[in-house]
Amino acid sequence: YYGFTAVELFVLSLVMGFCTLPGTTLIALVVKFEGLTARTCIVVIMLLLSGTSLIPLACALAFGKQLHGLPIFIMGPVYNLILGNLWPLNVSYCYAGRTSLERAMGMYAVCWSCAVVFALFAASPVILNFPLEVLAFVSVLHVLALVFLFWYPPNPASQPKVMEIGAQKKNVCVTSVQCFYAFQYQLPAATFMNSVLSPFLPVILSGITA
Repeated sequence: YYGFTAVELFVLSLVMGFCTLPGTTLIALVVKFEGLTARTCIVVIMLLLSGTSLIPLACALAFGKQLHGLPIFIMGPVYNLILGNLWPLNVSYCYAGRTSLERAMGMYAVCWSCAVVFALFAASPVILNFPLEVLAFVSVLHVLALVFLFWYPPNPASQPKVMEIGAQKKNVCVTSVQCFYAFQYQLPAATFMNSVLSPFLPVILSGITA
């Protein structure tokens, strides 16, 4: 739709990767406010993501193609900045308060990876001819996903359980605070690498098929 060059796509991905970095730091500060629950933060973040996803379509309806690729260069970084706040919250709900992380980490990774594959596969037939409408549909999905928050407690587990290990009592649970700080650096690094390397996939795949 916008006709980006390979260099423009790389720059956009680079900027989007960098914009993920401050997001996890912001949410670590926000959750320290008393009375503000993690679930409330997720609601606000999902609504912001929904609104951000509508930027390209809104600009196209208002200005046509006069703005060229500017709406995407606005939406992409802003979306990733907000998204960086969502990941630590979701991960803390999955991991915090557990005595064993291996199963939780594995299930989370499998579910997330499968969801990405399914989403890309579902969008592939229409995204070429209706790219802006697909983004608008993503906006609707963000709102619909709020239904799942009815099953979320206000905050993830914050107190480690004390278990008998031999003759000693040890804290073997990871807390939500520990999750926040752990993924404050790991997730942005992974997202940054994914954003930077993704534009090279067509080149790599063409080399393999050749």
